[in-house]
Amino acid sequence: MDFPDVIFEVDDDETAIRILAHEGLLGEFSGYTGAAKAYVAVIKHVDHPTHWLVAVCFGGETENPADNGYRIYGFPKTQYSIDYIDDFIVALQKRHDGGYDDLKTDFPEPDRN
Repeated sequence: MDFPDVIFEVDDDETAIRILAHEGLLGEFSGYTGAAKAYVAVIKHVDHPTHWLVAVCFGGETENPADNGYRIYGFPKTQYSIDYIDDFIVALQKRHDGGYDDLKTDFPEPDRN
């Protein structure tokens, strides 16, 4: 799957599922199905040729089932280091800790080193 050479975010479940299936990642979230409490699962995908992909799955929310679903963040490998991606994932986890927050993120400038 080709992506433009810019950072992107997909928060539409239909598109996110299509990307996850194409990249062979959809099954990676299957272990969380049927969880008794709300959860956020994160996958770092480094095998795409042009982008680091961070896939997020929200599930187990019964009070507001619309909060369940997928989100994908893509970072061009030409602009972002793998260390940046690791830091981004840590920031996502900290941001989410304790509840369903809006994970829309203000992305800092890439590390050009």
